[in-house]
Amino acid sequence: MVTCRDCGDVVVPISCCQLRRCDDDGVHSLAYRCRDCGNRDVVAQLHPNEITELLDAGLSVVAWQLPAEVSEHRYAGASITLDDLLDFHLLLERDSNSWRRLLDH
Repeated sequence: MVTCRDCGDVVVPISCCQLRRCDDDGVHSLAYRCRDCGNRDVVAQLHPNEITELLDAGLSVVAWQLPAEVSEHRYAGASITLDDLLDFHLLLERDSNSWRRLLDH
C-alpha cells in the first residue's frame, strides 16, 4: 500500500513498482504508478525493513544516478529583480541592437 498524492491510500500491484537505489548516496526509493489515477510517484526514502520486504516480494534493485545539475556550481550574484527585467525590456524596445552591444562587453 502506498499513498498517492491525488487518491490517498492505494494498493498498488508489485508489477507497477520499481525499487530504486541512488548510486551517489545509497538511498533506496520506491517508484510506482497509481492504479486509480495512473500518475507516477515516488516514496523518497525507505527504511531497511521496507527494502527487505520489497526484495522478498520479488522486486529487483534498479540503480540510478543523481542528475549532473546537482553538482554544478550555482550562480553567486544578486538575483534579477522586476526592475532589472523592466529595464531590459525597455532597452530592447528602444534599440533592437542594444542587447548585442551588451553581450560584447
